[in-house]
Amino acid sequence: MKSLILLIFFLSLLIPSKALAQFSVIDSLRIELNKPNIHDTVKIKILNGMIWRLNIYQKDSALYYINIYKELAIKNKRTKDLCKVSHFESITYVDQGKYALAKAAAFKGIQIARDNNFKYIEADSYSDLGNIYLKEGNLDSALILYQEGVNFSVEGAKTTGNKLKPAEARNKINVSEVYKLKGDFVNALESSYEALALCKKHNLQGYLASIYNLLGEIYMEAKDYPKAKINFLEAIKFSNKLNNLNKLSITYELLADCEVFEKNYKEAEKHLESSLQLGRKSKIPTIEGRALWKLAYLYHLMGLNEQALITINKSSKLLSENKDYLELINAMRIKGVIYISAGKFTAAKEACLKAKSLNNSTGQKADEMEICHCLYEACKGTNENNLAIIYLECYMSLKDSLMNYSVSRKITQLEYQKLYNEKTILDSIITIKKISTQNFIHEKERSRQNIILTATICLTAIILISLIFFILHYFSNKNKNKLLTEKRKLIDKQKNSIEISLHQKEVLLKEIHHRVKNNLQIISGLLELQYSSLEDKKKGTALREGQARIKSMALIHQKLYQTEDLAFVNLKDYIDELINYLKGVFFSAKSLKKELELEEINLDIDTAIPLGLILNEMISNSFKYAVKSTEDLIITIKVSQIRPGEYQLILADNGPGMPEGFDILNSQSLGLKLIKRLTQQLFGSFNFFNDNGLNIVLTFKDTALRKEVD
Repeated sequence: MKSLILLIFFLSLLIPSKALAQFSVIDSLRIELNKPNIHDTVKIKILNGMIWRLNIYQKDSALYYINIYKELAIKNKRTKDLCKVSHFESITYVDQGKYALAKAAAFKGIQIARDNNFKYIEADSYSDLGNIYLKEGNLDSALILYQEGVNFSVEGAKTTGNKLKPAEARNKINVSEVYKLKGDFVNALESSYEALALCKKHNLQGYLASIYNLLGEIYMEAKDYPKAKINFLEAIKFSNKLNNLNKLSITYELLADCEVFEKNYKEAEKHLESSLQLGRKSKIPTIEGRALWKLAYLYHLMGLNEQALITINKSSKLLSENKDYLELINAMRIKGVIYISAGKFTAAKEACLKAKSLNNSTGQKADEMEICHCLYEACKGTNENNLAIIYLECYMSLKDSLMNYSVSRKITQLEYQKLYNEKTILDSIITIKKISTQNFIHEKERSRQNIILTATICLTAIILISLIFFILHYFSNKNKNKLLTEKRKLIDKQKNSIEISLHQKEVLLKEIHHRVKNNLQIISGLLELQYSSLEDKKKGTALREGQARIKSMALIHQKLYQTEDLAFVNLKDYIDELINYLKGVFFSAKSLKKELELEEINLDIDTAIPLGLILNEMISNSFKYAVKSTEDLIITIKVSQIRPGEYQLILADNGPGMPEGFDILNSQSLGLKLIKRLTQQLFGSFNFFNDNGLNIVLTFKDTALRKEVD
């Protein structure tokens, strides 16, 4: 009987890692474990084979069998198995989000290993503990623990031989992962290549796919997408050798991320489809569920909302049925985003509330800011104004703290990017020097042979003169090339510093415009909520007009941070978007016809802000007063350049026009006062007349011409 059990156990280790086969193995081992009269030693071996499979395929059952394993290990005084129990407990508790229990288990494993001089187990335990701190986001503590694991592995290898090499490789990979998260690409690459060399030297095939994946992620973070793709393809090659479907799926997802960054959505879709097929083939719900929600988000980016909804529903259902709560948080958040885009605010709210509940219950902090923003948008859509304000405040609080961190991290990453670029350039120079040296040696050898051949024919004097000339010519060129190379290096260094400084300023300026736009948007949102609670229509109209003026300014800042140079607003795009917004605020006619004749004009912010406010007043006036009951509204806007720096704007509608005898210059209307003052600010003029409706003619000058005139 014992021989039969051992045979089943060892055969189970040889079965391919396909989930259908694994489920069969788990069931077989469970049956053998529950048979009567089985010796404890056999039970321990069966449990050791079961638990790591349960942690992948049946996570809910893992802790139950770990406790049985622990009781048997204590009863039989098997200290190595107690270390393994601690390892399994820490992994299981991390999956459940119980980090304090996971740490306690890992520390216990370290202590048992240290007391019994199990050096390779102690090195692995440092890796387990570092993984927990990494999950918590404590990068510095994780880095210290991983480096301690590396040091311990190297030191232990002196007495135990190569037994600690896998632990050294794992910890080097982990060190590289932390450096990558910190944005230190140079150290991340150095640690990764050290791990790669170690694995190749000692034939640790199982780690090669992970290392190539990590190298691809580092190059992707450094925006070196061609190198990232090369490493991902290497990872696929080694994962295929090991038939590791989970690792293959992750690599295809990373390839998809790479293509999304380059906006190659079709290629990204192919890679995610490959990941999805691998998930279905492996029968592991986490792989399939994760691939589905990533594919749903890609469809959302491609504007395929209906397809995105079908896909995200499949993902959330699959992850929910299998109680994979960490991936379900992501799926529900993405579902909320897609529902909001489709205008289904109640469904979006339900999805986001579930994501928030799971986030809190599992102790996760990931995506909390995005969830609050989704809830704000959803509650605003369902007219739950008080809730909307609460979630908006929560979102802004998280965004402020994140923005401070993000700006700091962006600047840090720019410094690391500079080091990475300098190292890449240095590596290229070294390679070129090696090639040049080899070419020079080759040429020198040829010359030497020619000289020897010629020496038999020519006079010694001619040979000496030729040789002297060659040497002088060589050293002259060498000195010139050296000076030229040094000058080029200095120029490249100065150019690189200027480019980094300029990019930093662009990043900060974009953040400022984005922040100003967000603040104006919040004010607009608060005015909208206040408007819904007012019963006085006159006051409500005033609020609406104020909201529209704020929106016209916010739109300027939005257009600025969406442009490449952050300095000019495209007037054509701005006018079109402003009309669409004001239509939703004031217009109630059957339809609107826009007749826009706009030249390609880009305006600076000092001109765009006052002009935007003027346009807001003109267009709002048309929406409020030009509507006739028997026909649809027609608004015509023409903008042209009179001469460099000076422009003419004509706005006309098919309304009744100004009443007879109306004195526009002495009018007390706030809107007309604004138009007059802002026109003066733009060194311009405006006039109006009735011709099948109101016609307004405005001339204005841009900032450069105003300064010249001033």
